[in-house]
Amino acid sequence: MALSNSAKALILSAAVAVAIAVALVATRRDDAAATPGAGTSQAARAGGKSADGSAARCDMTPCEGNVCDTCTTQNCIPSSDGCGRFTDATDKKLCEDLYACITDPANHCTNQGDPVRCWCGTNPTTCLNNATGPKAANGPCLQQILAAAKSADPEIVRQRFVDAVFPLGRAVRLSSCRGSFCSTECAVP
Repeated sequence: MALSNSAKALILSAAVAVAIAVALVATRRDDAAATPGAGTSQAARAGGKSADGSAARCDMTPCEGNVCDTCTTQNCIPSSDGCGRFTDATDKKLCEDLYACITDPANHCTNQGDPVRCWCGTNPTTCLNNATGPKAANGPCLQQILAAAKSADPEIVRQRFVDAVFPLGRAVRLSSCRGSFCSTECAVP
C-alpha cells in the first residue's frame, strides 16, 4: 500500500516532533538530576511570588507577563530555554526575533509549541535534505531560523534545532516548553 504525500508529511512531522520531545525530556531529566530544583526559581516555589509578595522574576526572555512567566519558571529550564542567558547581544536578538516569529499567531506554524512547520512550511518531508529548489524549507520563519542556526545547511539546522548553545535551539526549546506546559498562560499555539 503506497502512502500519499500528505500521509508521508504527517508521519515525518510526527517523527520530528517526537524526536524533539524526547530530546527535551532527556535534557530536562539530566538537568533536574544534576541540579535539584532546576527550572524552579525561589519565587516560583513560593507560589509565583517572591518573599516580598512581588511577581515571580522572569529568567527566560522573552517575558510574556506574570501568569506566563510564573508558569514558565515552574516548568522550563533557565539554563537551556529562552534567550535571557545569552551574553552576546546579537545572539540574544536572533533568539528573541525567532521566538517572536514562532509564536506569532498570524504565522500558524506551531502545534503545542513545536515549530517544525515554521521552518519546513509546505515541505515537511523534504526540508531536512534540500537547501534549495522546490523541495527546500519554505516556512514563515525560515529566515529567522537560518539566522538563529547560523547556517543555511538543512542538516546543521536540524542538529541545532534544540541545541541550547545556539539562538535557534534556545528559542525552539522555550517555544516547545511553553507550548507543552503553558500554552494557555503564554498563548503559544
